[in-house]
Amino acid sequence: TRESDRASIRVKINSEYWVLKGVFWVGLMFAAFALPMGANDYDALVNVFRALAAVFLLIQAIVCLGWIYDLNDKLMEGIDEDNAGGSKSVWILAGTSLASYASALTLLVFLYKLWVPSSSCSRNNAIITCMLVLCVAFTVISLHGKVNGGVFTSGVTMFYCLYLIASALNSEPRDYSCSPVTSDGDLNSLLSFIGF
Repeated sequence: TRESDRASIRVKINSEYWVLKGVFWVGLMFAAFALPMGANDYDALVNVFRALAAVFLLIQAIVCLGWIYDLNDKLMEGIDEDNAGGSKSVWILAGTSLASYASALTLLVFLYKLWVPSSSCSRNNAIITCMLVLCVAFTVISLHGKVNGGVFTSGVTMFYCLYLIASALNSEPRDYSCSPVTSDGDLNSLLSFIGF
């Protein structure tokens, strides 16, 4: 059974109660501007928002993985239905897998070239290399028979993880010696385009 077919409370909250959600959202918007805040309150609020951002990224990754696995399953069903081997699903799956790995490897080279310009940038090098090791591990694990993954799921996940690393490294201070020097937001525009 699909989650949308179930009568769970989560499905009801996600698909109903729009007026209540709208009122709650507007109330939060007004509360954000109406709360009196001192300098110490601001620092505490920034730390709360950092924690909430981490929770958001975790939820976003779970939703993204669910979508990728659902798409992979749908394409695999298309391959199974067509025994002749000339299925469009085969070509779509192979093409998107190849494109996702090519994009991920291009982004990886881009990360090393821009954020590790010298050997003194060991922190950036460690962050990018750790993500590369994790991505290779995810690829190997997803190819195991019990996982029910494949190169498509691991390729898209690898690209997404490397994009998150690029976005995080792009938020480094501009005066940091390992931060790339670009002209007037070229890098921000490129990352916005990739994120879109």
